[in-house]
Amino acid sequence: MSFITTFAQAHPLLGIILISLVMSFLSTLAYKLLTDQKKVKAFNEKQKQLKEDIKKYKDDQQKVMELQKEMIKGSMESMQLSFKPMLITFIPFLIVLGLLENLYKGINGGRIMLPVFGNASWIVSYIIFSVIFSLIWKPLLKA
Repeated sequence: MSFITTFAQAHPLLGIILISLVMSFLSTLAYKLLTDQKKVKAFNEKQKQLKEDIKKYKDDQQKVMELQKEMIKGSMESMQLSFKPMLITFIPFLIVLGLLENLYKGINGGRIMLPVFGNASWIVSYIIFSVIFSLIWKPLLKA
């Protein structure tokens, strides 16, 4: 653990980048392995079709309302699919975030200089890089 502390103190931005990279990979992998990918694909195709139907029937308010209700129902089903991976990754992520807080609060008051965003807190930096890496991991892992 002292290597991690020393590394984070010497290279705070690189430390956040590496941790975000690993955590977003683990999160994406958990989602892929713990969800029924056939159901997810079917849901995405159905939602795409519903969007096309809404455009097609844009002049028929009653039909649009029915299609929107169906989309909302589908969104609820999608949330249920992603609930299991979220439950499994939630506690480990809270632990990692707690460790990061303890690690980074002593480094420059918890602030990290980001090239594009300027001086940001470690948590903002973590979120930015996690989103970026998640956008990369999802297509690579086909999740």
